[in-house]
Parts: sequence; structure tokens; C-alpha cells
Amino acid sequence: MKKNTSKSCRLTNNHIYVFHIFLCCILCQQNLLGQNFEIVTSPRYTRVQTRQFKDSIVLKGDVVSWGNLCFTEDKEYTKYPNGERNRYELEFPYVLILANRYDNPQACYSIYDLIIEMYDAYKIELDTATINFVLFYLNKGADLGDGGCLKRLYEFYIEGKFITKDITRAKSYRQRYEELFSCPMYPKWHKYYDEE
Repeated sequence: MKKNTSKSCRLTNNHIYVFHIFLCCILCQQNLLGQNFEIVTSPRYTRVQTRQFKDSIVLKGDVVSWGNLCFTEDKEYTKYPNGERNRYELEFPYVLILANRYDNPQACYSIYDLIIEMYDAYKIELDTATINFVLFYLNKGADLGDGGCLKRLYEFYIEGKFITKDITRAKSYRQRYEELFSCPMYPKWHKYYDEE
């Protein structure tokens, strides 16, 4: 569990760093070239709109509605014991439908993300059945070409986290990622850059 928590902390710190850069860019009235731009705020949707988004996800596999579901009113979400918003309760069934019925690769990654978020919020260790469930969807997402799934599987195989360490298999995920996205998986300063 300590590895899972420390990894989660590193991911959170990386996300915070990226968010700070993003926030600085948005809060500045001008970019480096002197061009002005407007600050755009995210919409907040009502319960009626949220219901329409859910229906559209289930009946049509609508990914725009899935994106909009993330911006529904806060009262739609319950909270975890740590005070964080419980996205799992509202989004998980719809993400599962997108992954299974509509083969959406990003939904496969979101299944992993939502489950890890919930387990971390309750500070409990992943059990074998849940690990197998998560790995199934990460592999499915990787097969469908999702970069997040490819990265996560690379990390798991390079670290031996949840699965037996396998450098060759890790390299295959990294190579596939770099072929699909025409860029290196990690920058030179990242801890996984030359780890193999």
C-alpha cells in the first residue's frame, strides 16, 4: 500500500505542477507574444442536463456528454471520507458502458483512474480481483491505442507493480506509445526515461 500511496503522491504532485503552469498561463492577460486572450470558465450543468448527458452516454456512446458529465453541479457528487469529490459514484457506470459497449479507449483508462482514486481515498489496498479488473481495462485501452493505458502498463511492467516485472514487455508498451504519438513517452528528466 505504501508504494501505491507514494506513487499516488507523485502523480498528484505532477498534476499540481502541470495545473500551476496551466493556471499561470490562464491568469496572465497576455501570452509571451503579447496577444490578449479571454479567460474561459467551465459551465456547471443542472440535474436535468445531467440526466440527458447520462442517457446520451448509454444510448449513443456520446463522449461529449461524458465530458459534460464531469461538470455537473457539485451537489450531484457525494464526498469521500477525505473530503474529495466522489467521481466514482456518478461516473463509473457510464465509463464502464463506454468501455464495454462502445470500445472507448479513454473510458478504459478512466476505469483505472476512478478505482484507484476510490481506493486511495479510503486508504485501502487493492485486492487481487480488483487488480485483475483494472489490468483487463488497461490492456483493452492499450489495444485500442490509449496513451494513458500504454504509459500505465509500461510503468507497471518496469516497476513490477501488480504484475511480474518484465522489461521486454515494458519496452513494447513504450515503443507502441511512441509509434502512435510520434513523441517520446517521457522527457529526459522523468524517472522512467532511461530506466531500462
